[in-house]
Amino acid sequence: MPKKTPYDRIPLVPTIIAEAICSQPYTGAEWSEGTLSPTDISKVEVVRQKMTPAQIQEFSDLCEQKCRAAYEADAKWMVKCARAKSNRGRDQLYV
Repeated sequence: MPKKTPYDRIPLVPTIIAEAICSQPYTGAEWSEGTLSPTDISKVEVVRQKMTPAQIQEFSDLCEQKCRAAYEADAKWMVKCARAKSNRGRDQLYV
């Protein structure tokens, strides 16, 4: 069994967050009101609906790789997410 790294001990699971994002209708809620037009939101939602399970898994794996690399590089944004005392870190990853 491989030894767990500090990243493996954080309470965030980027793959689950990525899969959840792909399974929910896109509303553009992570942007300030008025930043995206309804047309832009609709375009993203159309693409999201066309994602295959393989594409969702690929997106999920990519999110995991990027978060792991950011944490191991001590990227300020990722460390802040990982050390959040509440759901703020998870919510930031959703964005």
